[in-house]
Amino acid sequence: MVGKKRNPCGSVAVESVKGRIRLRFRYQGRQLYMAVGADNATIRSVASLKARQIELDLLTGTFDPSLNKYRPLSAKPVYRDPPIQLIKESVIEVFSAFIKWKAKEIDKRSLEKYNVTLQTLKVSIFGKFPAIDLTEDEAQYFSDHLKEEHKLSPRTLKERITLLRACWDWKKLPNNPWIEVRRRIKVPPTQPPTPFTPHEINFILEVFERDYSNYYPYVLFLFSTGVRTSEAIGLRWRHISPNFTSIWIGESLTKGVKKSTKNNKARTIVVTPKVRDVLEAIRPPKAKPDGLVFTSIGGGVIDVDNFTKRYWVSALEKAGVEYRRPYNTRHSFISNCLEIGMNPVTIASITGHKVETLFEYYAGLISPPVIPVLF
Repeated sequence: MVGKKRNPCGSVAVESVKGRIRLRFRYQGRQLYMAVGADNATIRSVASLKARQIELDLLTGTFDPSLNKYRPLSAKPVYRDPPIQLIKESVIEVFSAFIKWKAKEIDKRSLEKYNVTLQTLKVSIFGKFPAIDLTEDEAQYFSDHLKEEHKLSPRTLKERITLLRACWDWKKLPNNPWIEVRRRIKVPPTQPPTPFTPHEINFILEVFERDYSNYYPYVLFLFSTGVRTSEAIGLRWRHISPNFTSIWIGESLTKGVKKSTKNNKARTIVVTPKVRDVLEAIRPPKAKPDGLVFTSIGGGVIDVDNFTKRYWVSALEKAGVEYRRPYNTRHSFISNCLEIGMNPVTIASITGHKVETLFEYYAGLISPPVIPVLF
């Protein structure tokens, strides 16, 4: 029976993991894995032969750290016309180039996830493989290694694999091995945050209008439009129509860094008369087109962390409302719109969601189950 058990130093274990056969052994103090194929009698025989070959090479000092010597020829990709230029850059080299490209458009906090993934690749044997030759089996074993050795949660694991999948798409490598690997990762559902009710929203707005009037227009705008906080912070006067009835949402501002929207798509929203009146009231007589609509008390960019600690927490306490973070204004807008029967497609066009995403996360509100009266 093929199973996972501790193998003595210098020996190679043959394992069956999720219906696939792999070899496991240690080399220079590191744990290495090599994919062989689907779990069947033929592959097990092949795996046993390769295990003995590796053991002999380890003993005689002829071991090939790249593992190319032990891979089956069938694992190599087949190329057809038109010919594809072989890219012999390693996984590490390709992902490093991807990070350099992404660094131009993402903030430092997001960039950390990419760098952590890169460091993991650097200590993995798979990181040295030619990226274009990486098989789905090898990608799966790398994913299993992250889960088992690094104890990653399903959500974090899926984030890491998503970055690798995006890297292969960016490089336009054929036969992206990470697509199916990502699909197999099942993330347990999490309870969504509790939305603010219309009554709670009114209480919060009353407190801001009375005690923190500088931020009242900003908070009203968040609750009334469902935009992301970074989109509201990055809103400029040139984005608002001359009659204040419609607003173009296509930029965001995070930690002082101007970016596109999260999904890189712009949208135009029509505001309510109340929001229109507030925007007209706060517009400076000589407002510059590139000037920010919502600013801090000092006239600078709103810092979400500072705003939350100094004003948001206090306002919710005064309003007698249970704490939820400012971003919950977006979830509340969507939930309350669905509760009154608004078309999900219309809501998605306002908030910038994909329609399928809206159905996935708000299905219970779109079509809530009705328990029948049985007796």
